[in-house]
Amino acid sequence: MICPVEIARDLSAFRAVRVGDHAKHGFLLEGRDGAGDESTGSDLTGDGKTDYLWQAAEIIGISDRHMRRWRERYEEFGDDGLFDRRRGTPSPKRVPLAQVEQVLGLYRERYFDLNVRHFHEKLREEHPVELSYTWVKLALQGAGLVQRGRKRGVHGKRRPRRALPAPAHRWEPPSLAPG
Repeated sequence: MICPVEIARDLSAFRAVRVGDHAKHGFLLEGRDGAGDESTGSDLTGDGKTDYLWQAAEIIGISDRHMRRWRERYEEFGDDGLFDRRRGTPSPKRVPLAQVEQVLGLYRERYFDLNVRHFHEKLREEHPVELSYTWVKLALQGAGLVQRGRKRGVHGKRRPRRALPAPAHRWEPPSLAPG
């Protein structure tokens, strides 16, 4: 996600800038559909205070409603209100540390001779562990218990599919070429 603080500094989007101040930018003078109050160039309000919000939102690729939320947080909390509030909080999908230790301990002590696929099957069948195969594989690789797979050589690489000839539809008869 783009940091809104940097965007705000670059675009000055959070300062009350009137549309008339941007006269050198022709695209900023008109309202959304080009038809509105000619005195201010606005569809939204007559004072030009919300014009800059949807214009800035359009420039950075977010909705004007989201831009209004950013403005409210900026006015209430300053720069700190614009930082991503999710940072520093653990993911709700995070696996508990006790379960990670259980999986790695089972592989180290009991199932060290199995490959990842068979170990994952044993986890599901004999232990109450409902983790995905990919998670188990990445955990074992991260702990250094299993080596990563080799990269494919030139011989085993997959090639992109070839395109079909243009008129190759079921309902068209094959073209009869002379010959």
